Amino acid sequence: MSNPSAGFVHYGPELVLEIAEVVVIGVVRRISMRVSARDHGESRRCVIEMMDPHGVGLELTADEARQVVEMFIEAADVRLTSPDGECPSWCLEDADPDLDDPDDEREHRGPFREMVVAGTHEPSVPIGVRVRAFDEEDERRVSLEMLVKSISTELLAAEACKISAHLLDCADLAELVNVP
Repeated sequence: MSNPSAGFVHYGPELVLEIAEVVVIGVVRRISMRVSARDHGESRRCVIEMMDPHGVGLELTADEARQVVEMFIEAADVRLTSPDGECPSWCLEDADPDLDDPDDEREHRGPFREMVVAGTHEPSVPIGVRVRAFDEEDERRVSLEMLVKSISTELLAAEACKISAHLLDCADLAELVNVP
């Protein structure tokens, strides 16, 4: 590690999380993360590569990964908070159903957090997380969503926590092998 070679790219182990969201029966949806290190002369720059289930990729620095972790953990906490009552305690805004649409439902919007990841191959990629609840007939369904380039992937709170753990592992590894 003390003498990086110019032009080489090194890849760490890929961490893959299969998510529960079912869009097409029989198709397993995954979120993957890994550290890659690129050698430039005597320096080595590490990034965390993250691929969402839709094939949209991000490159995060260790600091950006930690910011994403904070967003995911906060959203998981909100997701696990009871949504009972006329309006969930975390609701910031309501959207009433369209009376002309019998399938429309009342939506409760919780906190939305977003940041833009600098990236190297594709700069300025937005990643966000939001929590919403939908009043459906006799029940309320709560949704935690990860958004990459405004493309939504619904997650369980446990999945958001697992992604956070993987990102923290990657951030630690990236900081360990960086050679300024």
